[in-house]
Amino acid sequence: MTRSGHGPCSIAVEFKVGGKTPWAFLLCGRYALPVRANGHQKRPYAKSSTVRKIESMRKLPIKTSGEIGSTTITATPEGQTAEIVHTELPLTKEGLEQFFGSRFVTTFNETRPLGEFVDITNLEQNDTNDLDFKITCTAADYMELAELNPRSETFGRYALRDGKLNVYEYAKWIFNRLIKKKALSYGPAVASRTILLVYVTYWQFRPSERVIECIQSHIQVHGCTFAAVFVLVTNGNDLRVLALAHPVNLWKLAKPSAYAAFKYWNLPPGQSTWTIPTS
Repeated sequence: MTRSGHGPCSIAVEFKVGGKTPWAFLLCGRYALPVRANGHQKRPYAKSSTVRKIESMRKLPIKTSGEIGSTTITATPEGQTAEIVHTELPLTKEGLEQFFGSRFVTTFNETRPLGEFVDITNLEQNDTNDLDFKITCTAADYMELAELNPRSETFGRYALRDGKLNVYEYAKWIFNRLIKKKALSYGPAVASRTILLVYVTYWQFRPSERVIECIQSHIQVHGCTFAAVFVLVTNGNDLRVLALAHPVNLWKLAKPSAYAAFKYWNLPPGQSTWTIPTS
């Protein structure tokens, strides 16, 4: 079996039928389309046991890891060149939670976003059926993680190709599908003692400052029962940007729908630079 391309419609299998002409079967979703080696489609066929077995393999819970990394700028006689230094991400849910959770705690304790005397002194990972972490902190007892990965949505699949996102559409998805849904599932008693950490594993889905602001606007309008909500963007190494979405003391923001006119593009690592405020 060989795998090619990117995304869910990318498994190509080539073998011989009856020892004759090689066929390539492109498995796309739950359909299988037989095509000749030159790419022309053949008539529909009854799925063989081999194809059914391959399709069942595609349903296994394989975790895609995304792509993050740092950008190295090198000066040459011809000018400056930018190159991405990839960061290997864990492939399991638990591994990703530990990877981003530990980096969050480091940044949280360095910056103290909830106050000078609020820090996290212990991080204990729970079983998969429970909240992700127990923490020792005056602001909360638990920490829950959620990945920014809207690939199941039409706008997310388009953004995966070019990094282009609509601020309102993205912020609305984050609020409804991650913040609100998780808060309702745990109930106010548990959520009020839980920090929600939203993290990014695909450079295409990095939220802009306006996305964070639009999330804050959603929370102003609809409320939020979590003790705090953070968004972590990191290259996996030395760079960690932590944005506080809740609670914040802000004047009344514009309505969430007012952000629908704004779009932005995320550039791939190696083609973009990071700017971090120093004041």
